[in-house]
Amino acid sequence: MKAGEAALFDGTLDVLAGLYGCGFKLLIVSNCSDDYLAAVARAFSLERYFTIMRCVGSGTGKTKT
Repeated sequence: MKAGEAALFDGTLDVLAGLYGCGFKLLIVSNCSDDYLAAVARAFSLERYFTIMRCVGSGTGKTKT
């Protein structure tokens, strides 16, 4: 992320904008850290599309299993 090497797949923002524009409630659930998810969301301005962004095991008391 810091080296500027991260990238989204071609068309990702268009798809997210389309889904969000149609009224879909979008969320992210990942096994990454809270800090990493926040950095990715900021880097690509994803916050505007997602209602919920959560990391499994980030203090919620829930795990994948």
